[in-house]
Amino acid sequence: MKRTQNVLLLTGIFAVLSLAACRKPNNSRSTNDPYTPVNPNGQPPTNYPGTGAASATLRSLFKELRSTPQTLTTTAGVSSTLYGTKGTRITFYPNSFKDASGNIITSGNIVIKLTEMLTPGAMIAENATTQTTTGDILRSGGQVKIVVVVR
Repeated sequence: MKRTQNVLLLTGIFAVLSLAACRKPNNSRSTNDPYTPVNPNGQPPTNYPGTGAASATLRSLFKELRSTPQTLTTTAGVSSTLYGTKGTRITFYPNSFKDASGNIITSGNIVIKLTEMLTPGAMIAENATTQTTTGDILRSGGQVKIVVVVR
């Protein structure tokens, strides 16, 4: 009888400790948080962790793992669909491109540099943001980077 009570007591203690260890962390950020997880230019702000000399060394190590951007071309003013080598499909419409003044570009060649980052490893190698603006972990099927040059 005494042995059964001891086993039940130990089982109860183990269950309580297991449940306490499974508690979710508090991921909420205060409005006074000095770190901004996303910057409009895609680079971490200067006060963000990971912007020192050690991070520069890590970025240089990952440089060799980065993907080479694909160069795709289309014509402005017409509908077109372009495909990346990893399955990304991008559709451009006749009014998709504007110049710096806000005027719609209706003619000319458009050169598109496409980088597909469809796995977590590819996103890390490209130093792509993996958090939302509220600090939550990004849950997606990957990211693409599109750079457009009008010629």
